[in-house]
Amino acid sequence: MERNSKKSIVFMLAVILVLVSTVFSYASDGPSQADSEKNAATYRWIGINTVTGTLDILSGGKANPIVRGTTHAGEVDYVNVAVSLKRSNGSSWSTIKSWNQNITISLNKFTFNETYKVGTNYSYKYTAKVNSYKDGVLLDTVTFESKIIPY
Repeated sequence: MERNSKKSIVFMLAVILVLVSTVFSYASDGPSQADSEKNAATYRWIGINTVTGTLDILSGGKANPIVRGTTHAGEVDYVNVAVSLKRSNGSSWSTIKSWNQNITISLNKFTFNETYKVGTNYSYKYTAKVNSYKDGVLLDTVTFESKIIPY
């Protein structure tokens, strides 16, 4: 009888330890989680404040990749925006047009806005890389991909 009691106590302690460790593992958010929105990553850059990107297909069949951003006041002289427009027929992606532009910061903002004639029956997206510079020194590098647009 004494042996079964010891086994029961050990089993109950093991169950309690598992439950306690589970509670502690979910007790706090990790350092990459934003306070305002659960599971949202918070990024901190030196010169760049925000970067957003959109892709539309305009009338006449022109793809229109746009990259906009803001910078911290006085922290950035210019940004280099490199954009690659990509096309897929369903099996693989290929680059059909690339741009690489230095854009001077004006009122702590920058905009990349180009168009390129595209064909129908494909899906389109772009990849972008934004580098910020102050006095010729690289401060930040931000890379992202647009949503996919079928056309």
